[in-house]
Amino acid sequence: MDGFDTAAGGGLAGVRLSADPATLTEISARLAETAAAYDRSGAFPHENFDLLHRHGITGLAAARELSGDPVTLAEARAVVAAVAAGEPSTALVLIMT
Repeated sequence: MDGFDTAAGGGLAGVRLSADPATLTEISARLAETAAAYDRSGAFPHENFDLLHRHGITGLAAARELSGDPVTLAEARAVVAAVAAGEPSTALVLIMT
């Protein structure tokens, strides 16, 4: 099963983008709590991506046929900015996917 196999229960099925300003502020704060630890360790921030996935952020630019929930460029910019404010390395990986 790959990351987009929604028929098998994977992917982003049922996850919707939570990009209201209060949620983005909360996400930034949560990411900031562990940013220094990830900087020191060099570990991949799996927990950060679990958080982003729960809020539908990992699929924000994916096509609907891939179970994404496409957003406007302005919405995507706001989400990426909020992630970067909390943990820049996570934002870098996010925009690369």
